[in-house]
Amino acid sequence: MGVTLIMSLLLAFSMETGMAGTTQDKQRRVGVVAHRGAGAGASRPERPPENTVQACLWGWGQGAPWVECDVILSGDGVPVVRHDFSTERCADVSVDVSKSTLQELQSLDVGSWKDQRWTGLGVSTLGEVLAVVPDDCGLVIEIKSGPESAGPVIEAIRAGDADFDRLMIISFNIDTLRAIRKGCPEVPVLWLMSFKQQQQGEDTPPAWTVSWRSGAGQGNRIEQPLDLEAIIAEVTREGFDGLDTTVAHPRDLAAKLHGSGLILGVWTVNDPQVAVKLVQSGVDEITTDDPPAVIQALAEAGMEVHCWPRRRLRTKPPAE
Repeated sequence: MGVTLIMSLLLAFSMETGMAGTTQDKQRRVGVVAHRGAGAGASRPERPPENTVQACLWGWGQGAPWVECDVILSGDGVPVVRHDFSTERCADVSVDVSKSTLQELQSLDVGSWKDQRWTGLGVSTLGEVLAVVPDDCGLVIEIKSGPESAGPVIEAIRAGDADFDRLMIISFNIDTLRAIRKGCPEVPVLWLMSFKQQQQGEDTPPAWTVSWRSGAGQGNRIEQPLDLEAIIAEVTREGFDGLDTTVAHPRDLAAKLHGSGLILGVWTVNDPQVAVKLVQSGVDEITTDDPPAVIQALAEAGMEVHCWPRRRLRTKPPAE
């Protein structure tokens, strides 16, 4: 998201005097997530390439209590750490991750695209990342694949030593989250969705739309007019722990989620002062490409940044 757009959103937030507030404790308690390990794309060649074990270690090493990685199911059923279904952007050879074996994927060079110092890095598996999660930190797993990936992801989680309180699963695909929740109720899940405002006319207030995915593989995109009460009812019915959304979102979202015992995460926030404003508005979790700057700004604003268990936040049990 561009700096200009983020700053315009911040200005809009500051003008919304009715924006939902939270308690002082809630304002001071926030999770910061290193986005894809905080490799920050090609703009920061000194950082390890995104979605590698090395990037995750870098994110934790910079003080981020949480690191996020993306997971796609390989053709032979192994959860591998990649953001795109094609390796064209971040590898020396372009292949379809979901149709390639682990052996084929691990033969790729996923480091030299960023800088020669990273030449030879191979594709990481979810199991390899789970094996290095620090005792006092957490891992956010974004599943890009459909519900068929739930079993292998759960198997990798149960095979690892990471504390379930130090894990969180997010996905745009509601069917994937349903399968995860059924097979692994111990791990918190947040439903990823994108919010967008569309101008209806000169005399009509902008209307919100919301989008997510469902179905196997990459899933089908669903976009519809926002019915916030229906969304929260669905989250509660499914036993999810909250939403993870775009910076632009309805101003009463945090308050309504908190009222149902749910949490709100926001991505991707690289302006430290925007991050502070978002937390003051009720956001519980900030995903960023620049953890050191965001953490420093939050700390200077008197906010506590640490890795706190998500499912224990729930004040209401999921509906039967």
